[in-house]
Amino acid sequence: MLKQAIGRTLDRIYPWLSDHVFLRAYAWETNLMASIDPEAAVGGNWEQIGAVYFQDFIKHGLRPQHTLLDFGCGSLRIGRHLIAYLDTGNYTGADMSREVLRAGRRVVEAEGLTFKQPRLIQTQGELDFSFVDGRFDYVIATSVFTHLRRHQIEECLSNVHKVMQPSSTFFFTFLEGDGRITRTAFRQPFYFYEEAASRYGLHVNREASPLEQQLVSTRRSSQKSSRSLSSPPSPSLAD
Repeated sequence: MLKQAIGRTLDRIYPWLSDHVFLRAYAWETNLMASIDPEAAVGGNWEQIGAVYFQDFIKHGLRPQHTLLDFGCGSLRIGRHLIAYLDTGNYTGADMSREVLRAGRRVVEAEGLTFKQPRLIQTQGELDFSFVDGRFDYVIATSVFTHLRRHQIEECLSNVHKVMQPSSTFFFTFLEGDGRITRTAFRQPFYFYEEAASRYGLHVNREASPLEQQLVSTRRSSQKSSRSLSSPPSPSLAD
């Protein structure tokens, strides 16, 4: 009941907020929800969706020796699988919600993964990746662009090269739609991502996934893949 009441209130005010206040309000809401249920705060279906995305990344070439930045890592719905799989020190997670990161650290301890030395960073809403040093073999942003305005997505796309190697892959998810915006789901047509990515020297491919949020692989234009799906698969899980 509390969650629904907060949601209705925020639905009314979110469209009028400045970008900075919008991100802080979203972090505040996530903190509140995470203090009640850390798994539900990042979208629910915690066990199932985390495992599906993890297998997707393995299928697309992720190996233990690779380094990975999990942008918007939440309470480690996917991160727990990645930390266990990757070599020690190769996982970095970042999120602007203090409470989901606390929950994530509890997951690391509970699952005996402390020895893997994951790095978890609380950001201040930076979309230019200035919160982290170095470059990674893989960068992922699941359920992140679904909560950002178009120009904020473009800010991410224009800066992600700063944390990518020439051969790196950036994976993100999106909800297909006509640009309609609500508090909990920003839906954009795929061509928006194609056009935005091309402006910053990136090439995108929509990948097969059983989830409602579609998975997209992004590479620098010189690393284009010949495979691209013309239409999304039918969704079977909500995330």
